[in-house]
Amino acid sequence: MTRWFVTRHPGALEWARRRAILIDRRVAHLDAQDICAGDIVMGTLPFDLAAEICRRGAKFYSLVLTTDESQAGHAPVGRRSGSGTGALAALFHKRNGG
Repeated sequence: MTRWFVTRHPGALEWARRRAILIDRRVAHLDAQDICAGDIVMGTLPFDLAAEICRRGAKFYSLVLTTDESQAGHAPVGRRSGSGTGALAALFHKRNGG
């Protein structure tokens, strides 16, 4: 089992480090072909890629970081990187028979 963290943003990685989230591999972009059954993938991914990860028997947790409207789409300014609030939310579950 490999624990993947998918991000291009240093602040997201710092957020995970501060919460002692175990990460085996950090990648900026994920190829679903690299994922094996039992793997755990954390990050922000398009829904189709997240669904493919689950079809392969892995678990996907979406990284949801809270920002106010003025910060949307921008790097944090005037505060420590990785200090925002956030959560990992399980959005996809493998369903039996389909």
